[in-house]
Amino acid sequence: MDAARRIKTPREIELLRAAAALADAAQQQLLAASRTQRPWTDIELWRDLVGAMEHRAGRLLTVQGALLTGPRTAVVAGALPDGRVVGPGDLALLDISPRLDGYWADCCNVVAFGGEPDADQVRWFSAARAAFEAGVEALRPGRRCCDVAAAVEESFARHGLPVTHYSGHQVGAGVNELPRLVPYDETVIEPGMVFAIEPGAYAGPGGRSGARAERMVLVTETGPDVISAFTWGL
Repeated sequence: MDAARRIKTPREIELLRAAAALADAAQQQLLAASRTQRPWTDIELWRDLVGAMEHRAGRLLTVQGALLTGPRTAVVAGALPDGRVVGPGDLALLDISPRLDGYWADCCNVVAFGGEPDADQVRWFSAARAAFEAGVEALRPGRRCCDVAAAVEESFARHGLPVTHYSGHQVGAGVNELPRLVPYDETVIEPGMVFAIEPGAYAGPGGRSGARAERMVLVTETGPDVISAFTWGL
């Protein structure tokens, strides 16, 4: 069953593209909110993000995810809103996964509220974004999942940072499917696989900022095809 699920059919790929478009709508809604001058609570933000996806889908959706704001972005955590007020200068990290017609999307973006991000915030996002791009470049038929993980690790090393968590996973009828982009997974990458590549860089406990850069990527005969289309927040 795992082997059968690894390679997506053309119909499954179209369903995954549709789910990814819903996640894009949430990320674009978060970016738009960050550019307003009004105060927000994270509960209000979550309501509007889910609402944007359900409006696009024309139905209620099953949604998983996490919305972290302010110093909570500095650690690896999964948390839903708790009423925190998001103020000027705060980062917001949205990792969101909607399910549509039996298939999931998975993506993560970081935005800065109330103006331009500061140097510390840019540092973490730049490291995560560069590692994401390195992972995409390595995601080619014939290579192994561990090769992609190594490319991400090498990118982080150039920024003087360690790998904090795994670099990605397949997505399909499950939000988190095998194989995964980790050093010990030697699964050969094949056309028709769809991965969520998600490197993250975090200041850690006591820090102010962190970032994760995650988009969905289809493996094709000629290389990677990034199917998430939202705008990076920083």
